[in-house]
Amino acid sequence: MLPISTWVEDGIGLDVFCNCGRTGYVPAETARGLDTSMSLPLVAHHLVCKACGSKGAALQVRFSISDYYDQARGNGCLIPGGQSKTPPA
Repeated sequence: MLPISTWVEDGIGLDVFCNCGRTGYVPAETARGLDTSMSLPLVAHHLVCKACGSKGAALQVRFSISDYYDQARGNGCLIPGGQSKTPPA
């Protein structure tokens, strides 16, 4: 598995999903405070759900797709309407 530094160094945060139904977001700046050599499943053991107190296997951590799309649009890789074009050289 890839380390979280793959995303957070590019300004992409982490989305957190708990089995209790609560969702959360960890901005890239905050995620940099974690050990960025950890994989996404290992990061889940360092986060706690504020609603139910769960951590570890009860949490799913993914890179933030909305941050990714914002970054891609800013780099000219995506255009409105969901169509993509070749990244700039």
